[in-house]
Amino acid sequence: MRQDRRLLIITAIFLTLFSMSGCTSAYYREMIKASADHTQCKPDDLVIVDDTGTIVGGGIHRWKVECPGKKYQCTGTSMKAIECHSMPD
Repeated sequence: MRQDRRLLIITAIFLTLFSMSGCTSAYYREMIKASADHTQCKPDDLVIVDDTGTIVGGGIHRWKVECPGKKYQCTGTSMKAIECHSMPD
């Protein structure tokens, strides 16, 4: 349990520092690639429309993506698990 918490904290710190560094374009490319794997969209069609770059409770990161005619809410955890769910228009 303690080891899991330590891993979550380290991952949250890393993601925060990474997103604040000059590597934001690489950061967003990886988010788009990961989002495309969990949506019905091609990476070239995806646009991140809402990403505050913050980690919410438990090391969970949330963002929204859109591609032509579709919107998704995505959630990622520090354990690299990602889910994207369709949103109403």
